[in-house]
Amino acid sequence: EYSVESLGFLVVCDLFKTLNPTGDRYKTIVTAILTNYVQLNSKYEINIAHITKKKIVSEAERIEKDNFDTNLFSDAERDVRRLLGQNTFLRFLNSARQLQRRHSTR
Repeated sequence: EYSVESLGFLVVCDLFKTLNPTGDRYKTIVTAILTNYVQLNSKYEINIAHITKKKIVSEAERIEKDNFDTNLFSDAERDVRRLLGQNTFLRFLNSARQLQRRHSTR
């Protein structure tokens, strides 16, 4: 249900960390991630706990000119990875088994 969004979010977060953005660029990237993935009813909203969303938004609002935290989204990343591991991977295994059964009965 949120698999594509979740994977997109994880890719963007990994990119965000490798870019090590500063200044206005940092704020622009954080705003883009918030707008596209974290905020309620965003285009690619990820499935994370409300408290995690609230914490990220609160910390993002306190961004100062020289205060950059590339781990801003780490709690959300952990939640998303956990959900992907629990739900998506199990659905994948089940669908693979079903496909295997269909092909073996032919």
